[in-house]
Amino acid sequence: MPLEGEFLSEKGLFYSRIRREFIGAAFLQYLSVADDISPVGNGERITDVVIGDEHSDIPGLQIAEHLFQFHDSQGINAGKRLIELARKYDLFLEIYAHDFYFIEKVGLLADHQRQKLQINPLVTDLMRLVNRIKIVKGQLLAANQDEKLRADIVSQEMEQYCQMSWSLDPSNGIYFGNAISRLASKAKALRDMIEYLGVRFEEVLAVGDSFNDLSTFEVAGTRVAMANAPESLQKLADWIAPPVSQDGVAAVIEKFIL
Repeated sequence: MPLEGEFLSEKGLFYSRIRREFIGAAFLQYLSVADDISPVGNGERITDVVIGDEHSDIPGLQIAEHLFQFHDSQGINAGKRLIELARKYDLFLEIYAHDFYFIEKVGLLADHQRQKLQINPLVTDLMRLVNRIKIVKGQLLAANQDEKLRADIVSQEMEQYCQMSWSLDPSNGIYFGNAISRLASKAKALRDMIEYLGVRFEEVLAVGDSFNDLSTFEVAGTRVAMANAPESLQKLADWIAPPVSQDGVAAVIEKFIL
């Protein structure tokens, strides 16, 4: 059951009803939950894959049995150019490398991400990272329409280096754009996980609320869209769940798992 932003409330926090009652009950049924399928590198990095019943509190989930890290570094030129463009157009940029992420601008967006991810970023000159680490993902954030217009310009130029994928953060209306390898997709990550776990595609339930989830709908046997999802996603869904703000994931688990 792939989940990501669907856990979040409008304030960027995890709903206690979901994390304690329904997720906990699902674990008792030995449900596998991929809590973060984040596109990076060659394929995708899947973290916090939980199998079993010993963890029933989110956030702060410990990795239970498996940690999938499918990634390959983006080219140095792509990372360098992304940093240059983010500076030129005065945009907030995060650089991800394995289990760390880096920023060079502090402020409201940095505070929002710190609260949402529950991880403290390393603040540094991002250009210094280019020849020192493997950049597996870059992420631009746009907090308003003006920033989004500037970010679109960056996206157009970056398309010659990598794949740009934009989504809307359900927690506060912020747009975020992932700069990832052209070989990366959520569908590939989900297929890799299915193969690793030895389950059948028809046993997989995908829950989505953004354009980024379209590819997982191509793989999963059962597809559920949140009521706040784009219309194109809802048209492909087998069932429409209540929106994130109304504990939609809890309704999904109650209907399909318990």
